[in-house]
Amino acid sequence: MAGIPKQSIATTDDNVRINMPDQSLSESKNIILQGIKQIYDLKKIHIYSDKILRCMCEYISTLDYEEYIKADVHRAFHKAARNGMVEFIIEVVKACPHVMTSADGNARNLFMSSIANRQEKVFSLFYGLESNRARFVCLMDISRNTMLHLAAKLSPPSQLARISGAALQMQRELQWYKEVESIVNPTDKDFLNQNDQTPREIFTYDHKDLVVKGEQWMKEAATSCTVVGALIITIMFTVAFTVPGGNVQETGYPVFKDEKSFTVFIVADAISLFSSSTSVLMFLGILTSRYAEEDFLKSLPTKLIIGLSMLFFSIAAMMSPANQGGDQNVCKKVPGDQVAKAESKALDDLKEGLKLTQRIGVKGMQLLYMQFKFLVHHIYFPSLGTLIQQKMPGILWQICKNCK
Repeated sequence: MAGIPKQSIATTDDNVRINMPDQSLSESKNIILQGIKQIYDLKKIHIYSDKILRCMCEYISTLDYEEYIKADVHRAFHKAARNGMVEFIIEVVKACPHVMTSADGNARNLFMSSIANRQEKVFSLFYGLESNRARFVCLMDISRNTMLHLAAKLSPPSQLARISGAALQMQRELQWYKEVESIVNPTDKDFLNQNDQTPREIFTYDHKDLVVKGEQWMKEAATSCTVVGALIITIMFTVAFTVPGGNVQETGYPVFKDEKSFTVFIVADAISLFSSSTSVLMFLGILTSRYAEEDFLKSLPTKLIIGLSMLFFSIAAMMSPANQGGDQNVCKKVPGDQVAKAESKALDDLKEGLKLTQRIGVKGMQLLYMQFKFLVHHIYFPSLGTLIQQKMPGILWQICKNCK
């Protein structure tokens, strides 16, 4: 490293300059080492913060009422709830169990704040209350909003921005509403707040713009994918009836029907044709949907993921190297002095086909990975409670039990 020339790079801060080697290999090593060091520093900060938090909680537990009010523990507790700081909340509740029943300036308790700010990790603590849930479900805030009223309101922009696509944002909103609806009393579903609005009326009014944006987003995605699928259908249908080498005039069978590469070629063509046809049908189903609020929960995302899956399989089968390999084997059968020329052309086509397959395959896998990672998670795990109830089993219940 001593012999490697270094280049000085100025940052936005004039007082900070970073010296990095000119050679690309050294740069890669430095980036990796810097990343490891950043992870180590963050972990060290987390450990120290946890120790400081525990010391604070031990000190808080020794305070009398006046000192407790002066320390403003309530404000810090509810600010942590709004920002999803689960570790802080658990440690403070261990030190002061009564803080769990406290309310903020809007008369909202811990779980009402977590719903209003869409903090699922904080809301997951609700499932640890077990028999004590009823005392929190029936509470209202200063505007006579229940938990379901707060779930019906539109999420804060910072939370919506974490999800790409208006349709998937709408799906997330419906998941929150359905989950909270499953835990409240049936009579609270039609409860009127200070503005004489039911939770469902609030949900419909606050999400009307998001429904329109979700419909537009779905239609644009479905239209683009339908065009691609239709092109693949056209190509594969043509290829299916113009087989390489032609047919035997006496029998009508393909000339190379006994070749293994020809069999692979036909199978790949059939897979691509049927997959693209299925994807086009799914996207047409999206375009002709009614786009009601409930459709964004399961129906539309399911059609989208099936359509994307089939489109990916059709592209992979269409660009299969086996197709190019089949063309190469066919060209080897060409009689006369055209054999060498045909083999050379087939080899060039094979190389180009492999390069194109690699590029499309990498991009396609990246696209499908991003879509599957989100869509599968939300389709097959539509209930927030199903996910978060497994993460925080009985934490607050054990705290309350030990404090009795």
